[in-house]
Amino acid sequence: MTAPSPLLSLVGVGHEYAGPSTPVPVLRDVTLDVVAGELVTIMGPSGSGKSTLLGIAGGLEQPTYGEARLNGRVTSTLTAGEIAVVRRREVGFIFQKYNLVPLLTVLENVALPLELDGVSLVERSAAAREALTSVGLADAAHVFPENLSGGQQQRVAIARSVVGNPRLILADEPTGALDSVASEGIIRLLRERTDAGAAAIVVTHDARLAAWADRVLYLTDGALHADPVGAR
Repeated sequence: MTAPSPLLSLVGVGHEYAGPSTPVPVLRDVTLDVVAGELVTIMGPSGSGKSTLLGIAGGLEQPTYGEARLNGRVTSTLTAGEIAVVRRREVGFIFQKYNLVPLLTVLENVALPLELDGVSLVERSAAAREALTSVGLADAAHVFPENLSGGQQQRVAIARSVVGNPRLILADEPTGALDSVASEGIIRLLRERTDAGAAAIVVTHDARLAAWADRVLYLTDGALHADPVGAR
């Protein structure tokens, strides 16, 4: 049987930021394939490059060297407009800082990716309500973000990431602001999405989330390893 094509491929990816005198390496020769149906968690200390890896995986940043491929397309060969369309239609992001629009209601925030993609008001509102129900916030549809707790805002951000059923979900500490009950609900949601055919990469310090993963990888000093021993 032919192996499925990866939804995401990182091939020898490295990334550097400008330093005072010399470039500062953040990622070093990272290679990773993630296929449909797979939930992969990445663990590691703060500053090890986990958020940078997610940014490159989703086309928000480009690697200094190597290639990032989304569904077979090399992101560095796409125009800014093309990569924006790919992100809207195929990638769901969960950011640590939520990135909610304060002047939009919860429902409007969740529906925003679909609105930008030209989906009708009726369709995007229905999809946004379904996503809010999946994170337990159906009753908050017409509330503004400033009136929600940090944990509730995180759940809105998660609902926005799964609206429209993206093929790839990239999550940066998705349970960091949540209590244990809400965290388990989000973990189950991510597992359900991948079991239904999506792929997910989740950066986390939460061992409970990692326990639901198909693979747990470790990133230390910019290098990706299959076990914590190798990451030292």
